[in-house]
Amino acid sequence: MEIKKILDRLPGLSRDEVYWWESAGYIHPQKVQRGKIQRREYSEQDLKIIEIMSRYTKEGTTPK
Repeated sequence: MEIKKILDRLPGLSRDEVYWWESAGYIHPQKVQRGKIQRREYSEQDLKIIEIMSRYTKEGTTPK
């Protein structure tokens, strides 16, 4: 699943948040080469983690 679909499903979520969670090691999307561009492909498990992290962040809790 591409990041655009994730952002469409979770209003108020930004790309920067998703990329930060990736750099922090919470999610692990696969890198898929499409032509000259490498894209991130998120799994259903990644989506579930993103949904949970997004909910907690909106409530003011840090994801630890």
